[in-house]
Amino acid sequence: MDSTTRVLKIGYNNRSKFRALLKIIGSIYPMKNTENTTDTTTEKDISLGNVYVMTHSFFSDVVKIGCTTEDPQEHAKSLSAKTIGEYTVAFSLQCNNPCKVKKQIKKYLNAEKYVNEFYQVSPEVAEKLLRRETLVIPSLNSF
Repeated sequence: MDSTTRVLKIGYNNRSKFRALLKIIGSIYPMKNTENTTDTTTEKDISLGNVYVMTHSFFSDVVKIGCTTEDPQEHAKSLSAKTIGEYTVAFSLQCNNPCKVKKQIKKYLNAEKYVNEFYQVSPEVAEKLLRRETLVIPSLNSF
């Protein structure tokens, strides 16, 4: 059985299975830790950028929330190129201090945290939190 088949046979209904899947994906396609950095810029260096909510083709009830200085669509493409499956941007928001927005949303979702920037919430809930947080932190535009 090849690694792709092995990944696809794992269920996605609970945290331990999800963590096992991420471990398999990470061993096949290692990625740098993006918990405290985005690309080569540290979070405290980002004054203007994007906060995003992404979905993954393998998980219906899990989203990835992060910040980046690049276009979120391009960021999704680069993540998809490094892993099995496809990332899709469900929502993104260009704002000042995007990593501060992300950190605040992470505080709200801490109980739902899986691994790194992945959370077991619907994209709609994550989008509502992001929109609510931008009432506090000014945004430039959203789509």
